[in-house]
Amino acid sequence: MKYITYRTYSLLKISLFILFIKSLYAWFLWEDSYFSFLLSLIAIAIFTITNKGALKFKRENITPIALIIVLNLYLVRELNINGFIFGLLTGIILSFVLLLKDQIKSDLFKFFTTAFSILLFISLFAWLLFISAQFFLLFGDGLAIHQLLKSMRVNMAEILH
Repeated sequence: MKYITYRTYSLLKISLFILFIKSLYAWFLWEDSYFSFLLSLIAIAIFTITNKGALKFKRENITPIALIIVLNLYLVRELNINGFIFGLLTGIILSFVLLLKDQIKSDLFKFFTTAFSILLFISLFAWLLFISAQFFLLFGDGLAIHQLLKSMRVNMAEILH
């Protein structure tokens, strides 16, 4: 990948990852209406202009790109002009990713999986902190937990006898 300039490729990776996260309806991108699409389109334009050899037009890509365009036209047929334009822009972005060389696609996949796993690790850690805080708020200090366990033993003893 010597022909790729690092900064434009990094911008492309980050913008496509933001678009990927937006497609999953992540809560921190709910308020973002069109910024991620525009960022991706600008990154794609800059990347295409600065890296001429990054796209590879193959005969196998014609059918999937045609299907993506037809599917997007079908999905946006009853929307207003904004939905129509941004539906087609989604198809353009997907078509661009299909036209990238295989080495770039595999590098993008590796970046997506690594970044997504880091994001999931942070989310899991935050969720565990939240659950543990709920546990300590529910049971209070150690004395309350001891009393709860003591009452459970009494209740179990009453049930057994």
